[in-house]
Amino acid sequence: MSSSSDEEELLLLYAVIESRQKEKRIWLDVPVKYRRSIIGINGETVRKLCSTFKVQIVIPPKEEYENTIKITGPQQNLEQVVKEIKTLMENFDNKQALEIQVF
Repeated sequence: MSSSSDEEELLLLYAVIESRQKEKRIWLDVPVKYRRSIIGINGETVRKLCSTFKVQIVIPPKEEYENTIKITGPQQNLEQVVKEIKTLMENFDNKQALEIQVF
């Protein structure tokens, strides 16, 4: 390997390390009843959240009755995605209330 190639690899490694150091991780309590709203059809909603806010979201498998999801990303983005997830949960509750009133 050439010296410039080694330097490029080292710079890339430093960039990855620096970006990881800037990332934060939070655990958000999300009751199981909201999972489908957050995941969306074929995972569309959670993929959109991850893409839009540049975060990683880990939702426990449906077999587990764990209410905690893990979100990793830049601090500012975490705050924004949490607001969006809370909005999704509120919308779910509002939709449920409307469906109950219809009957």
